[in-house]
Amino acid sequence: MFSLLIFDRQVLKTVSLFLFLCSISVTNGFATGDTIKVVTGYGPEDLVIDTLNERLLISCDNRRNNAMQGEIWMYDFQKGTARKLLFETPLNFDFHPHGIFLLSGSGKPYLYVINHIYKDQSEIDRFLVLNDKLKLDKRYTDITGKPNDLFVLNEEEFYYTDYRMFGGSIVHFTNGTETKVIKNLKMPNGIYIENDTIYFTATLNGKLYKASLNDLKKQTVCKLKGGDNIMKAPDGSFLIASHQSFSKFMKHTKDPAKISPSLVYKVNPETGKKKVIFSDDGNKIPAVSTAVLYKNTLYLGQVFNGFILMIKNPKLP
Repeated sequence: MFSLLIFDRQVLKTVSLFLFLCSISVTNGFATGDTIKVVTGYGPEDLVIDTLNERLLISCDNRRNNAMQGEIWMYDFQKGTARKLLFETPLNFDFHPHGIFLLSGSGKPYLYVINHIYKDQSEIDRFLVLNDKLKLDKRYTDITGKPNDLFVLNEEEFYYTDYRMFGGSIVHFTNGTETKVIKNLKMPNGIYIENDTIYFTATLNGKLYKASLNDLKKQTVCKLKGGDNIMKAPDGSFLIASHQSFSKFMKHTKDPAKISPSLVYKVNPETGKKKVIFSDDGNKIPAVSTAVLYKNTLYLGQVFNGFILMIKNPKLP
């Protein structure tokens, strides 16, 4: 999840390094099918599937105008409509959602939301998911660092990426205690846990990593430039969004007319083999951040503009 929290003087000092790592051209192609834009709130950066209610839940925030409150939207698979979800009680604090995770196996469906309240202050908010509303259940205000994405194991235990350019880490939170379990990463970003193995992208390291939760020694799965969110596909592979041109992404943050190219990989987590399944110069969707495949439709989120892209019946390589 490419976050605006990175844009400070430290970034400018290392732009040249990232440009070297990410200097490739991207053209339109792949994932051909019926393409539909679905209007949402600004910046639908992260998407999760709510299978119980047959819908997508969408994290939206206007990252070009921090004065606006962020929102959680939904897209109804059956009706083909999108709308903002209301809060049962209006929030009395700043709300700027980024990474989200839906925990639905505990009896009550909870949506965990990384909330970038201010530039240097973040928390994780937990909402009870009702049919058409969200009920604030708990605020984890003692979160340190710059959380970007998270994976929840149970109601009081989760892992998240601390998205720092230098000294980034994977943080384990359990029963009110935080521990940095993997350190010295450069912009750790997307995160996914399966079978006691944690997978994560590191944007500036240019890699997809994995580590056993038993020893937490990281190993490289594959090289992957500008990696963002990790989502699991029905066949067990990972779909990973990627920002291939950091310079164009930086320009896009300030000017929507200056588009940023988008790329999505399909990665075998066991072998590390990867294929490009979506490639766009940014005209269809700029700065793609999340890719979800559900019932033969590919859903793509992005960092800034107010729509997601649906590709029906995608012909994936």
